[in-house]
Formats: sequence, C-alpha cells, structure tokens
Amino acid sequence: MASVLQISWLGHSSVFMRLGGRNILIDPVFGRYASPVPFINRAFPVAGVPWCAGDFPALDVLAISHDHWDHLDYPSVTALVPKVREFVCPLGVGEYLEAWGAEPERVHEGDWWDAASLCDGELQVVFTPGRHFSGRLERMNSTLWAGMAFSSRRTPLRVYFSGDGGWGRHVAEIGRRCGPFDLAFLENGQYNENWPLVHMSPDETALTATTIRARAVVPI
Repeated sequence: MASVLQISWLGHSSVFMRLGGRNILIDPVFGRYASPVPFINRAFPVAGVPWCAGDFPALDVLAISHDHWDHLDYPSVTALVPKVREFVCPLGVGEYLEAWGAEPERVHEGDWWDAASLCDGELQVVFTPGRHFSGRLERMNSTLWAGMAFSSRRTPLRVYFSGDGGWGRHVAEIGRRCGPFDLAFLENGQYNENWPLVHMSPDETALTATTIRARAVVPI
C-alpha cells in the first residue's frame, strides 16, 4: 500500500525506504571502509551484513547528502547507477555522479530550501540547511551539504533525513517550513567535544527531534 512507509537502516548513514510506493536509497556505503585509503574510517555495519548493489530492486531515487567518503562512496554508487531512475543531491555533488555514469538529465541538484520534483511529480525533496562542511582530498568546501525532507503525493507521510551537521538555529526553521514529520533519520554517534559544531551530541539529536516535531526517530 502506498500509505505504508517501509524503512531499513543499512549501517553507517545508509538508509533504504519505500515511500508512496517508490524505492529510495540514501547515502549508500557498502564497503568495509568509508575513506580513500583502506583501514581508515571503518564503516559502521548492521550486524556485519555485507550489503551490495545486487541486494536492491530498481531504485526510483538515489539521494546523496554530501560528498564525504562515508556518504558518497565510489564503488557503491557506480554499482548502483544502472538501477537508478533519478538522482538527487546538493549543489556540486552531481559532478561526481555524472562522472561515475549518471546521465545529467537524471541528476537533480539543489541549494538549501530548493525543492526537487521526482518520479513525474510524485515525490518532492526539499534540501534543508545544515552546519557541516564538504571535501574530498584537495577539493574542500567546493560542494554543498544538506539534509532532505521527503514527501509524496500518494501518501500523507513525511520523512526527514538530517545528513551530517551540528545543532543550530536552522533546526527550528526546518521544523517550521517542512515539519511535522512522521519519521526522522537523525545523525547520532559521530559527536566529539573537539568538533561540536559539525556533529550533534546525543542530547542535541533528541532536541532536534522535538524541534522539528518528529513523531518517530531512527538514529543513524
């Protein structure tokens, strides 16, 4: 049924969901390590499940929140490209997707508060602001990062994916503009007292859930 929301957390910040009858995959990282160099930044697995592109059906949408290796993984994305109908990402990230095989007409980029219409208008994604950064090796902060608010014309359910980012006044604005949400995937577990502005502490994750008026939360 289109009104049923089906979700799976795949480890790290990778999420699969079926919203309004459409298959959506976010920030897939299927390898053991989320970095350009092996043995650095090991991806967080779900009970050691070795996910791969072949485990997934045809995808209506592949969404990428920003270009860090633990969210934009070359082997995972290139293996998935033939399965994907449309791609959605913040400004500048589409350059990677197109270089890795996605046709430009299938890639939808957006600035904060832009809305992308997908699947012939059935799905809408609003890019939301965040307090984070981007970069791959020598290319620092040349692309944008964003959270994403998902809605569908086929169901009243609304879903929020925070991506990476620290707490700030923008959280309340997300709640006002895009909330309330039936479900929110909120970052949790990457916090450190040495970088309080780019990741949320557990209490800030809980505060975010309340501020954006999320009925349910999946920590990622």
